[in-house]
Amino acid sequence: MLENFTIAVICLVISAIWAFFADLIAKHRGYTSMLYFWLGFFFWPFGIFIAALQPDLYVDKPDHSHGADIRVKGNDGKPVLGVVENWYQQMPVGLLHNQIIVNRNRDHAYLILTFLNRGDKVINSLHLQITCLDDCGDPIGAEPVIYHAYQDLAVLPGEKFGDKRNVLLPSSFTRRVRIKPVKMLFSDGTILRAEDIDLSDVERLPQLRLLKKKSPYEQFLVDKYGEKKDAFPALYIPELLDDTAWSCFCGKVNSHNDICERCGRSKEKTFAVYNEEFMGEKLAELMADQEEFKYYRFNKGLE
Repeated sequence: MLENFTIAVICLVISAIWAFFADLIAKHRGYTSMLYFWLGFFFWPFGIFIAALQPDLYVDKPDHSHGADIRVKGNDGKPVLGVVENWYQQMPVGLLHNQIIVNRNRDHAYLILTFLNRGDKVINSLHLQITCLDDCGDPIGAEPVIYHAYQDLAVLPGEKFGDKRNVLLPSSFTRRVRIKPVKMLFSDGTILRAEDIDLSDVERLPQLRLLKKKSPYEQFLVDKYGEKKDAFPALYIPELLDDTAWSCFCGKVNSHNDICERCGRSKEKTFAVYNEEFMGEKLAELMADQEEFKYYRFNKGLE
């Protein structure tokens, strides 16, 4: 009897050890369920193998919405906009999109930048100085400045680059960045350095707000009635920033011109479509046309 009791206690201890390690592996991969604990408890090493074979929920997955969103795992999930506030008018590259991906559980953050070659030369490299800031705009840590280079390129005029490169930031608390160009190399051997650029001539980047976040129907109406630009889809809410400046559906801020410098949309047509009266009228028509409304909702997975 005593021998059987001893064997039972030993088995329970061994089961608890296997369960502990199975649960530890599962939590490391992002699973909080007790399922893997019990798998380890009853099936011993097989429970650990099952937990180890599960996909890692903490793997960083870039947000391809082309916004300036910061996605924070384990946080409230709300986007933080305005990662980069300014860019430079005289640079032969334009800053199209920017975002930060934050993973608190792994204690790191990545910056993703998308550039457009708006000059007339082939770009071989772009070197940047990046200052990491917190949500208050203050530098983070003892060494907030990092250096990053996009090298071994062959970017033709009008082409985009950079969006497939993740720039590792020194702190997961980074919420904004300040970017300063250092130098650029072109295919003809010429070099453009920071001292040759008027860094005081800046363009303010907008605090982008996604169309789909405001209403599930506005994106559809803008695509239906607005100007079509396949390379630059309508993603953001356009805004009149002052008497001369306005932001386009593509996210570009334009000053003193009525045609978007990035996508070519007309300011007049943009705000003829995106205004409260027109959008309200067309939304009422959409909802009254039951067949079109049902087709839209089906294609968007809303029913």
